Amino acid sequence: TVANIPYLTDRGTFVRNGSEVVVVNQMRLKPGIYTRQKASGEMEAHVNVKQGTGHGFKLMLEPDSGIFKVKAGQTNWKLYPILSAMGVTDEEMGASWGPEVLKLNKDASDTRVVQKAYEKLVPDKIKKGIGENPSIEQISAALRQTFESSQVSPKVVQATLGIPSKV
Repeated sequence: TVANIPYLTDRGTFVRNGSEVVVVNQMRLKPGIYTRQKASGEMEAHVNVKQGTGHGFKLMLEPDSGIFKVKAGQTNWKLYPILSAMGVTDEEMGASWGPEVLKLNKDASDTRVVQKAYEKLVPDKIKKGIGENPSIEQISAALRQTFESSQVSPKVVQATLGIPSKV
């Protein structure tokens, strides 16, 4: 015998050693950041956070418009106002994005997305500590706390992005 290779049936089961078996476990991505370029040319980073530490999301760059977006579930928001509300300065974004892309994102900014991101991404346990009708400062702090508490594997980040991570 050279190898025992399971045979995949049309029913999604495997025949192994003459017996039909079903895979009961599902493979999952490790917490980390995974990047890809879609067929449309759009760049995307999937941030898969450790379960219980936050919500997973995707960061995208639309190649035609130069606008960065964040996607959580089926919802897309422009990234600039969220980062800005969390305290990331234009200088910091410009250093990473370049002045042209920063200007495009700043000009297309809509601050209403900050409230929507708060409602979707901030866990209820953080919202309870704030109460109803939070101020923009409280919303910004809650978003910052949410992203800072989201955990990814430093080994995965090193492998996929090639940069060391302390998270």
